[in-house]
Amino acid sequence: MTRVALIMSGLPRFRADTDTLIYNLQNADFVDWYISFWRHKPRACSEYDAAWQRLSDRDCVAEIRQRLPPTHRIRFFEWVDPDSMPPMPRDYPAFYNIPVNCWQQYSILKRANEARLNFVRVQAWEYDLVVRGRADAGSDRPIDLAELNRTLKPTELHTPNNQRQGPLGFCDHWAIGRPFVINALSSVVDHFDAEFQRGTPYNAEYMVGNILRRQGIYWPATTWNSTLKSQGRNDHSDGGMFYPDEGRWKLNIK
Repeated sequence: MTRVALIMSGLPRFRADTDTLIYNLQNADFVDWYISFWRHKPRACSEYDAAWQRLSDRDCVAEIRQRLPPTHRIRFFEWVDPDSMPPMPRDYPAFYNIPVNCWQQYSILKRANEARLNFVRVQAWEYDLVVRGRADAGSDRPIDLAELNRTLKPTELHTPNNQRQGPLGFCDHWAIGRPFVINALSSVVDHFDAEFQRGTPYNAEYMVGNILRRQGIYWPATTWNSTLKSQGRNDHSDGGMFYPDEGRWKLNIK
């Protein structure tokens, strides 16, 4: 048996790329979703994202559920107010990113994983694999989760072979690992300040890579690539703005 949890956090950017995640996670007995989405984050949202954010908890779950394969189940869903999250310990200089966004991105990831941990404690069994995903990125080819369950090493993080950034070549937007490894990934925000004090720039790919490496976690080359922003168009007349293909995730709510 291959039991899989999918941790989904951040913005509800459901679109055609979402299906490259759902349908390329193959050969699992079931995939349980744990979702923590921002209720409002105006500076980061398109009107399309905002349309999802206007849905109630129940309606949003219903919209997602009707588009999922039979083996996928939503175990947990919540809207999170960014203003309710713990503040950063201090101000940090920007390094090719906005520090507060980095802090909040990993804070909400930790929150979604904690929902999974709470479920596991009650059920007294653990998942074989955990996926850290996001709604707008998947894989360019199928990933055999049953085979990965047989071969994945305890401290290995299975990540896309592209979109690897920073000196350690780390892809921070989606990965597959054993529960121990995803717990470590989901808790890196607790070590950000100490990592910055070590002299590491306040940047996700730099900090997360260093923190995980110190715990003996590594991410070897793989044979698949992330599909982030692969289906849509860049409008150069609009400053290069990316307009995604909504695919079958387009909301039909008036």
